[in-house]
Amino acid sequence: MIPYIFLFAYFAVLFASLWKLFQKAGKPAWAGFVPGYNILVWLKITGKPWWWIFLFLVPGVNLLMFIIMNVNTSIVLGERELKDHVIMTFLPWVKLPQTVFANNTYVGPIPAKDRKRGLLGQWGDAILFAVIVATVFRTFTFEAFTIPTPSMEKSLLVGDYLFVSKLSYGPRLPMTPVTFPFTHHTMPLTASTPSFVTWFSQPYRRLPGFGSPERGDAVVFNFPEGDTVVANFQNQSYYQLVRNYGREKIHDPRFRMLNMVDGQVKQV
Repeated sequence: MIPYIFLFAYFAVLFASLWKLFQKAGKPAWAGFVPGYNILVWLKITGKPWWWIFLFLVPGVNLLMFIIMNVNTSIVLGERELKDHVIMTFLPWVKLPQTVFANNTYVGPIPAKDRKRGLLGQWGDAILFAVIVATVFRTFTFEAFTIPTPSMEKSLLVGDYLFVSKLSYGPRLPMTPVTFPFTHHTMPLTASTPSFVTWFSQPYRRLPGFGSPERGDAVVFNFPEGDTVVANFQNQSYYQLVRNYGREKIHDPRFRMLNMVDGQVKQV
């Protein structure tokens, strides 16, 4: 509940501040109150490409984009010291209105020829851009998974990498958007440390798919609820068992269900 209070408070501060920023930049003040359009104007006056607006639609990435835009707001208003950027990053609820309503003027983004970036800054920009692009790609298109069990050892071995298309069933929007990049459920070099936070989560949502897996295709899914494979946690929700499972699809869509009789799978 507390994270949502901070999030809603930020949006309230943002809506209350954008009109003043737009006014200083020579844009109509009313644009600051129009959802969507205010983001486009915000991007324009900070010198960012218009297509960045699509990044605001990606859970997790959008949080990072708001931080980036907050920092760029301080830049176009003349506050370009490192301390200003740090405060804007961690305390936007205070720093954003303080900067926008201060007695300053709109000076615009830093011209490309005047940007002095050290080696660390250049690498930081490149890594940040790569993380954003890769996160969007793996969220909506394809993602690499590691085969965790030998259950498909006749065709796939434990440790093999499998690139899975998310376009068939439709990509699921991240339920825990605040997570360590490029991980599924545990931090690198650890056995059980979660790579995501649970204090900020989203309900289950899935975008429409563009196809359907065929019989015999390998599919990846979460542990099904009540699965006897998880002997100690049969009743635990698969939303809590955050693990990926790989199996071969044997169901024929012409039949509604499967039965297991004497170890043999039969269509019903």
